[in-house]
Amino acid sequence: MKKWVTTKNIATCGVLTAIMFVMGAIVSTIASMTGKSIIQFSDIIYLILFGKVNLFTLILSAVIAGSMIDLYSGGAIFIPITILVKILIGLTYKLLNKKLNIHLIYIISYLWVFIYNLYSYILWDTSVLIVELIVNSIQYSVTVGGACLIILTSSLNIFNKNEATDYKVENKS
Repeated sequence: MKKWVTTKNIATCGVLTAIMFVMGAIVSTIASMTGKSIIQFSDIIYLILFGKVNLFTLILSAVIAGSMIDLYSGGAIFIPITILVKILIGLTYKLLNKKLNIHLIYIISYLWVFIYNLYSYILWDTSVLIVELIVNSIQYSVTVGGACLIILTSSLNIFNKNEATDYKVENKS
């Protein structure tokens, strides 16, 4: 029987949570100076690690890091929806994993970020909904685009030194 909790998974969860939180805290600090956060590097990490890290560990890391980022940025009211969105993104990946290309999975699974719009509308009013719709649309585009770009460049092996120097030089002597 496969164990869910192993030392490796605990360590991986801790490292991923720390990395995602630090990246999110930096973006959150910059966003507090500019007004709104439109880039979520921690979500890009979350997406690109699908299939490379145990899914349960990855979802748990994203949930913990997302909750900590919400606390850090003063948005504790968003913690329940953050937990729901991170879990739904992971479950959507799990359902579509063997059926679709990874780029399409990113596009479809990250659509859950738009639940924040409904949540903001329920909590506040239409003006907040419009602002959140614009911000979340930009965040969606940047996050999915960034994750697709990273996966595409890593799958093309353009940075692999062995692939780049694998040609024959002719002797002219």
